[in-house]
Amino acid sequence: MRKYLIYILFLSFSWSVSGCSEDDIKLYSDKDYILFTKYIQDSTSFSFLAYPNVEQAEYKLEVKLIGLPSDKDREYKISVMKDYTDTPDGTYILPEKFVMEAGQVVDTCVIVFKKTPELSSVARRLTLCLEETEDFALGQADRLVAIINVSNIIFKPDWWNSTVVKTWLGEYSDMKYELFIKINDGKVNVNVNDANEIRTCTLKLKNYLKQMAENDQTVYEKDGTEMKVAYIGG
Repeated sequence: MRKYLIYILFLSFSWSVSGCSEDDIKLYSDKDYILFTKYIQDSTSFSFLAYPNVEQAEYKLEVKLIGLPSDKDREYKISVMKDYTDTPDGTYILPEKFVMEAGQVVDTCVIVFKKTPELSSVARRLTLCLEETEDFALGQADRLVAIINVSNIIFKPDWWNSTVVKTWLGEYSDMKYELFIKINDGKVNVNVNDANEIRTCTLKLKNYLKQMAENDQTVYEKDGTEMKVAYIGG
């Protein structure tokens, strides 16, 4: 279902936007181009499990321009795609305005999510899109939409892919992911393209499991097998 949603959203923006790549964008255009730093297929899981003692928490979404920084502040626009969003109104707060500050090429949009009882049983989806403004044209179509899955439950994140299974963390389980979050100080998302980041996070879990086993407190999965990671380095 998630892949189907991404496919539909990508087609929609491919039809409505020229879809230029970064290499195709000319700096002498009347406008600079704006896009999200993440691709549409890289949807994000935001879990309140990382923030157990709060009723609301912030999620940071990055946008960047393709072009030259300006000597003045410029506004860009992010809208909620209601047809592809099931997060109730009032449970998220967007900034009143979005500004790419003078001299900058990247801006961080801070979204506030509110914890609700239903998030403990079901994940909700917030789908955002960039819109053209007087200051900015739209960049490549596959970086104009951001999908954020919000919950207070454990579920397999998109980044825990086959490479993570084979090279780093091993087979996924809810127990392993919950322990991963705890050991990594509430971290729920990992940039798997950053080898140093995924290695550091994996080693923290590996060393914890090793220490527990050495203290005769081996951590087991629900099926009774010892919890392990795939990474063999140290």
